Amino acid sequence: MTDDERKARIDSLLHGVKLMRDLKDSDTELDAKLTLYIGDALDAIGIFINNVDVPKQLDGVIRKMAAAKFVQEAAEGTTATSEEGLSFTFSDDDMKPFATLLNKYMDNQSGANRLGSVVTWD
Repeated sequence: MTDDERKARIDSLLHGVKLMRDLKDSDTELDAKLTLYIGDALDAIGIFINNVDVPKQLDGVIRKMAAAKFVQEAAEGTTATSEEGLSFTFSDDDMKPFATLLNKYMDNQSGANRLGSVVTWD
């Protein structure tokens, strides 16, 4: 993926993250921070699946990871916090909440999850 393609992809993902967080596209105050979280999520998933070119099929995971990081902002290293009756519990591993889905993706790519396949030896 070229730098321009990566920027275009991150911009598209930014729109989705802002939509998830009820932010308008015209609200640009948090764009730099959200863009950083999206880029970090894109890189982390690329490392996890061992593919620098993360498929668009995983964009939902990227958006969710970036939004989760945004919620956890200023609480890095904290496993739980509570404020005015609202409590949050954070994983100490950013990938843990998404590992099952990413492992399922990798199994599907490798063919390890094929059910009902027929194998013949001719």
